Amino acid sequence: DKDKVKLKQVNYQVIKENATALNLYTTGKIDSVVLTPENVDKYKNDKNFVTEKEATTFFLRINKTRNKDLENKNLRLAIAKSIDKENYVDKLLNNGSVAVDTLMPKEFVQGPDGKDYIDGVKSNLNYDAAEAKKYFDKAKAELGKDKIKLEFLTYDSDVSKKDAEYVKEQVETNLPGIELKVKQQPFKQKLALESKGDYDIAFAGWGPDYPDPMTFLDMFVTDGSHNQTGYSNKEYDQMIKDAKGPLLKDLDKRWTTMQDAETLFLEDAAIAPMYQRGTSRLRQGYVKNYVTHKFAGDSTLKETYIEGKDKK
Repeated sequence: DKDKVKLKQVNYQVIKENATALNLYTTGKIDSVVLTPENVDKYKNDKNFVTEKEATTFFLRINKTRNKDLENKNLRLAIAKSIDKENYVDKLLNNGSVAVDTLMPKEFVQGPDGKDYIDGVKSNLNYDAAEAKKYFDKAKAELGKDKIKLEFLTYDSDVSKKDAEYVKEQVETNLPGIELKVKQQPFKQKLALESKGDYDIAFAGWGPDYPDPMTFLDMFVTDGSHNQTGYSNKEYDQMIKDAKGPLLKDLDKRWTTMQDAETLFLEDAAIAPMYQRGTSRLRQGYVKNYVTHKFAGDSTLKETYIEGKDKK
């Protein structure tokens, strides 16, 4: 099918400064640019503005192995419900990202019934400041303390700093008595600390390798290499094992089993779901048939072509 390939050459530029990239786009020197949050409102009515929802979700890992206070389920529930995610994606991210209460993203895969997988998952991890305070009151009574200090591990970028400050403000405001200390680390060091379990709460994300819920769900089986939270539930483990084995012959049952497994996982509040990532960008109108993907490679240029560039 070589006849489908229209482009003879594709040039990629690595541009560190967003302002520089935007300037190159507006002067016609590059064909596409990702917009930072502060530029979205300026360009959202541009005819070449596009927003793409990805299948990557971000969440807070809550580690039970280092800080024993986090073994308390009510404390984990309080933290997960104390963050206003809608405000976060609207005001800080402002890039097409959407708030989620689940591990799996929306509009990623459909089941045998033709419905979105997420439609069959139940979650109590929505933002609710009043409910969060009730869970925290229960946690304080069970732990026998009113003050709790926690460390929040994140990346060392400026964006990560703003995100961490927002989470800190939300948790400390809605759960008086919790002190959340932000610890920023370079990418590799941050991942190393997570792998060793040397953190309390960590900002994390996950994207799919293949189009099936299992690409997210088997991450949190007992002692899974990417679990990194100390989460362990025998019922959950069995559900995942069944969905990977005997239930492959019964697709309907496999599907509902995976949905039930995620529901169970969310009930335990081993993570605090945050958002499903979106990307806002400008792409010149003369770029045709540019295809993006929700898993594996980000895009396909096989059948992309340029038309009307000189007439833009």
